[in-house]
Order: sequence, then structure tokens, then C-alpha cells
Amino acid sequence: MRGAITALAVVVLFLATRTALYAVDDHATARDARAVIDANDWLRTHPVPVRQLVWSQAYMCILRRCDTRHRLVLTGDRAHNLALLRATGPGTLAFWDGETGPGWYGVRGADFEAAGFRKMFDQHYDLYAQFGRRIRYPAPWVRSQEMMLYYKPGEVANAEEAGTGDGAGASSATK
Repeated sequence: MRGAITALAVVVLFLATRTALYAVDDHATARDARAVIDANDWLRTHPVPVRQLVWSQAYMCILRRCDTRHRLVLTGDRAHNLALLRATGPGTLAFWDGETGPGWYGVRGADFEAAGFRKMFDQHYDLYAQFGRRIRYPAPWVRSQEMMLYYKPGEVANAEEAGTGDGAGASSATK
């Protein structure tokens, strides 16, 4: 009897774990993490001195190891956000996506270029489920997303203090 209860407990725990993983895998922004990682990997191979980081998704800041105490605070007010972007100094890196950024902040890629940023990276992604097909979803959905990197060029004072932009110990805070 004890063996049957143990076996049942193992099966229940397995099914619960699998269901939880599928639920996370089906969440739209959880899939974005793979695209964010890819864009960050590209940036590591094309480093720039970063004095400030502007991001549309928190995971971008986490990967870049930025200091959120000195972040550029964007709001739902598009005009306010565009004015802030125009006022940023050289060495500002914008790590932006094609859905959350425009949806929450009203800022699109072209707005960065209009504010004096240079496009470094722009990649479209079709993000599929990691854990395969579900029985109840015969045709799993695909998450389409875009990741962009924009950089405001110019002389960056004290580049060592500003960091290398490689994400490994680099400071992305405003000084």
C-alpha cells in the first residue's frame, strides 16, 4: 500500500511540474526572454561604452546589470518620454522591444532615431514553445517579437567609469 501511495505521489508531482512548465512556456513575455538574451549576446560581441540604459522590459536591465536607482523613468505619456530621450547624453543605450515599449511607453524604434540615437541591432523573432505540442493545443501559437538596440553616439567622458557595455560588471547607470 505504501508503495502505491509513493508511486501516486510521484505521478502527481510530475504532472504538476509539467503543467507549471507548460503554463510558463505559454506565457507570451516568458518567450521574449530568449530574444532578449540573443540581442544581449549580440551586444556583447559589439560593445559600446554605456553611461545610461533605457529599457522596455525589466529582463533587459537584469541582463545588463544596470543600476535601477538611476534609471530614466518613462511613463505612459509619449510626449514626456520623447522629451526625455532627446535630452539623454552620449553613451545612452536603448534596449527596446516591439511590443511592450510601444504599448506601455508609446515609443517606437523610429522615435529613438528621431531623438538622435543610431540603430545598432534590429531583429525579428518567431518564438515557439520550448516544451513541444500540448494535447489540447493541436497547433501551438508562435510569439512574434522584435528586439532593437539603439545607441546615442558622442564623446563618453570617463569610459572606464561608464563600463564596457559587455554586461559583465559594466555600469549602465547615469553618472
